[in-house]
Amino acid sequence: FVANQIQTLVGTTFFDTRHNQERAINYGDFGVLMRSVAGRGDVYLKVFSEMGIPTYFDGGTNYYESLEITMILNLLNLMDNQHQDLPLLSIMTSPIGNFSTTECTRLRIAHPQGFFYQAVEAYCREEGDELSQKLGGFYQKLTAWRYQSKLMAVEDFLWKIYLESGYYAFVGALPGGEQRQCNLRILLKRAGDYKKSTLKGLYQFIRFVENMKKHKQDISPPAMVSNHEAVVRLMTIHKSKGLEFPIVILSGAGKGFNKRSNYAQVLFHKDLGICPDYVNLEKRYKHNSLAKEVCKAQSNIEMLSEEMRLLYVGMTRAEEKLVIVGTVKNRDKAWQKWHNETDEYHLLNAASLLDWVMMGVLAGRDPTQTNLELADFKISYHQAEQFTDKRDLEEQRDSAEALSESGEGSENPEPMPEKCAISISQTDREAIHQRLDFRYPAKAENELPSKMSVTEIKDYQKGGVSDQQKKIRTLSKKREKPKFLEQKQTDFTAAQRGSALHLLMEVVDLKPIRDELLNNGQSVLPVFLEKYLAVEIEALIQKEFLPEALARTISLDKLIGFYTSTLGIRLLSAEKIRREIPFNYGYAPAEIRAEWVDIPEKIIVQGIIDCAFMEDHQWVIIDYKTDYFKDPRLREEIISGYEIQINLYAKALTALTGIPVKEKIIGLITMNENIIIE
Repeated sequence: FVANQIQTLVGTTFFDTRHNQERAINYGDFGVLMRSVAGRGDVYLKVFSEMGIPTYFDGGTNYYESLEITMILNLLNLMDNQHQDLPLLSIMTSPIGNFSTTECTRLRIAHPQGFFYQAVEAYCREEGDELSQKLGGFYQKLTAWRYQSKLMAVEDFLWKIYLESGYYAFVGALPGGEQRQCNLRILLKRAGDYKKSTLKGLYQFIRFVENMKKHKQDISPPAMVSNHEAVVRLMTIHKSKGLEFPIVILSGAGKGFNKRSNYAQVLFHKDLGICPDYVNLEKRYKHNSLAKEVCKAQSNIEMLSEEMRLLYVGMTRAEEKLVIVGTVKNRDKAWQKWHNETDEYHLLNAASLLDWVMMGVLAGRDPTQTNLELADFKISYHQAEQFTDKRDLEEQRDSAEALSESGEGSENPEPMPEKCAISISQTDREAIHQRLDFRYPAKAENELPSKMSVTEIKDYQKGGVSDQQKKIRTLSKKREKPKFLEQKQTDFTAAQRGSALHLLMEVVDLKPIRDELLNNGQSVLPVFLEKYLAVEIEALIQKEFLPEALARTISLDKLIGFYTSTLGIRLLSAEKIRREIPFNYGYAPAEIRAEWVDIPEKIIVQGIIDCAFMEDHQWVIIDYKTDYFKDPRLREEIISGYEIQINLYAKALTALTGIPVKEKIIGLITMNENIIIE
């Protein structure tokens, strides 16, 4: 859009107040300003160049990151140490080496081991094709330069490779060529200054430059354009201070303000000091402290003040005409926002420079009008599709002309025959069928998930996961809190009650129960458990781990029944107890689905083992379940699914600890039953 605006205005006339006369607009009358050119300036420069607009870009990539300096530094690094693959590849694929990526790929395929430089040497020795001859010439050139770099001063060596490689001439032919050549001469001058220091040699010069880059001691090369040259100036608003242009295009006004610093865990302010989050270690949660909220508000005001100063500077650089360009994702939503009153609240909640401009222009006007043309200004709205790449438009036009000439787009095309008899040989027929019947051999690998949960594996082994199940799981992962913690309830589902019971068994301190068992025996354990577990439940309520109504649904009788059972006594008497053991373990795909037997890559399985205790130097795994069922057929199906899970747990625990699992038990807490899985 900006390039089109420039092309449209060039050649039209305006009254030049500087010279008090009417004259035609030329490219030198334009200043294109942006808040930031990072990641955008080079794009503008490329588009302007493609559309034939001469441009001077003041404020692009910093000196040491410019294309020409990066390339020469890569070459110097290669002279210092030939075993550096990235610098070598960058030189080979540049005009200095003139190798294509296909040729580099052929080279690496032929010699996949070792450094890339060793592959070049080996290919030159062993192969006799055209690529080998090309590599031989390149290798000889690098060898000669490396030898000369040890004998010559860095300044002299730099000038030698500028000329012999042809790179100095090459960058001069690129857009902004004069500036690029100026950058190379500055590096040459820096090498001359380096020669006068106590440091010597190419290695020390490279370290010297790297140190400059590390400490951001950048170089500002002189502008290679005069004030009277007919080129569009592209720069930041900040750099335009003190300058004026007959026509200013303030671009990128819709880009959002940068507020990322307000989301750091600790904020710093020159007046307010250090403003951290409030962290409650006992209840294990955090939120913004009052000091941090004040700091965010003050920093936001200061940031908006600076943005408003930038907007003022940008708008006042124009002498005759100002064009403000910005984009929005949702026009209707933005249009409604811009018609708000320009009070302090709405100004402070603006997200971009465009918001301020449009609120100032549209406040109090008819919100149904999207294009306005008044005495002092005009507002026009355009769809992004209107600015398709010029080359794409030309291709579409050429295609339309070709269709017109061939008659394919005419109103009365020649009717096609109903059947076309074509003679095809048997060989060709088989080749066609082979192509049409082709099945991608790695299709199963593409469908194979790289990471799965134990629950997903259980579903896969029982016949796969439906799209609906995947959707439900995705939604459940996004939910920050369980539903029963988000609202007050009195009627809870079996799953909610089961989750509460499972939480208590996860966090309850077993040491007091174990001590009571060892000191007073099993007979008094139920009485102790009734009082002790009630206290633990109250602790969960106080720490806000569970809402009180849900915590009251936990059945103490079921828990007492488990801890006083044979399995519970074994658990309390164990030499080592581990609960909530997280693991990530790689399983062979065939262990999950039989049809994945030919896939070599392993699947990372993620899960948490409820409980494991050590008995006779071997693990006993318990998987707690709160299901309740009476139907024997349903029981068999559910136990079969849990058997898959606990077998995966056993394999992972053995692999991770090196200790075998002697027993796997499913603890049906609500049914007072423990099932041993063979």
